[in-house]
Amino acid sequence: MIQPTTGNPTTVSLISNAGSTDIRGLEISLRLKASKNWDLNMAYGHTKAKFVDNCDNVFAQLTVAPVTLTGPCPSAVPPGGAAVNFVSVAGFITPNAPEHTGSIGAEFHAPLGSTGWEMFARADASYQSERFAEVYNHASTGDSSRIDARMGLKAEQWSVTLWGRNLGDDRSPAAVRRFINGNAAFPLQRAFDMSFPNGRLLGLTATYQF
Repeated sequence: MIQPTTGNPTTVSLISNAGSTDIRGLEISLRLKASKNWDLNMAYGHTKAKFVDNCDNVFAQLTVAPVTLTGPCPSAVPPGGAAVNFVSVAGFITPNAPEHTGSIGAEFHAPLGSTGWEMFARADASYQSERFAEVYNHASTGDSSRIDARMGLKAEQWSVTLWGRNLGDDRSPAAVRRFINGNAAFPLQRAFDMSFPNGRLLGLTATYQF
């Protein structure tokens, strides 16, 4: 959008009433002390989030919906103006609501004899199914998965850790939203704003406490 006073571009959020939605799901989380050296964890989430009642103007434009004065989503016809059409998106999945999420992790730690040092290692994997960017379910992030791991040694004051983040180099968008591109040649062109995670990262960290 363009500020009328300065002429500079600015971001404006628009919120519309979605009518009603139906959201059902479950979450499972487990933690297990497998032994004095091993700790395990697992989590799973399942969500079904769908529109029950929602009339959308953009979807009507994309499908070239005709003017109708009946049904659940009648067109709005202002006096002397062009009709604004709407189409029902009931049954469509709500935006940014993945159906499946899951994670699993394992951690190991053990002392190195009587040296005062302890060895540790941990690995985590997570998964998220696709998330739609808009109410008519045409654009999505796709599935995403991530693997992180670290291992090292630590003592009372010292810690040395070799770590890796996003080892699978997954580049699926971390977030996505629909917006209007005011800089496009065609006025008010619809577009998507996405943020991406860092790619594969490897590193070595040493710390000393005093």
